[in-house]
Amino acid sequence: MSTLSSENLILLNNVCKDFDTPKGKITVLQHINLTVNKGEKVCIVGPSGCGKTTILNMIAGFLQPSSGEVSINGKKVVKPGPDRTVVFQKDSVFPWLTVRKNLEYGPKVRGLPRSEWESKIDFYLEKVKLTEFADRYPKELSGGMRKRVDIARAYINSPEILLMDEPFGPLDVMTKEVMQKDLLDLTREENKSIIFITHDIEEAVFLGDRVIVMTARPAKIHSDIKIPFPKDRDPSLKMEPEFQRLRKQIDGIFKGVEQE
Repeated sequence: MSTLSSENLILLNNVCKDFDTPKGKITVLQHINLTVNKGEKVCIVGPSGCGKTTILNMIAGFLQPSSGEVSINGKKVVKPGPDRTVVFQKDSVFPWLTVRKNLEYGPKVRGLPRSEWESKIDFYLEKVKLTEFADRYPKELSGGMRKRVDIARAYINSPEILLMDEPFGPLDVMTKEVMQKDLLDLTREENKSIIFITHDIEEAVFLGDRVIVMTARPAKIHSDIKIPFPKDRDPSLKMEPEFQRLRKQIDGIFKGVEQE
């Protein structure tokens, strides 16, 4: 069972989740015990419909467990909070606002004084390589650029935790690789904690400090695999024998889980 320590940031303690449907109750998650430490990146993989996004939504505070408890910094999660930001698969930029105005939106809504965030806008525009596109509208950007706006907008609100639901899924392979590297660099510099949902085993091994493999529904945690690589990673790592060994190991577990 997961236990709380001074390093634990997120704790799921014996979490179960049921949903009522016209055909009766469906149990999606069973007895999930998971801890995520401060600054840790945890990738979750598993069969479609097994409840990966449900876990993320409970940590976000959008859903409550049917039993068990989700806590952050020792406090029960009962609603969304400024310490958490969600980045979805589909970009959620506001099409009627420029890139800069998209980044300004969160701090303004939160009522923060301009002096607290104005300089951060240019900082994050530079970090996500969008400085020269600051006054463009989303329709003028590529899919990868819009996803960078999403991530920069998440960062501008200074969350402790990033919750990412297949954010790079729709992107082409080359753009995805660039985005993966950019995400690692940003989170390493600012020591963010990440829960990252993906179907891509290679992506999970490249991004994660740990990879969690879920069973089919009603889902439990099948495996919790520690990834031994340093936090500063380059895409060339994907060609290394140890990387390929881990990818094949997790892929084998994943395929076995899907067939159960």
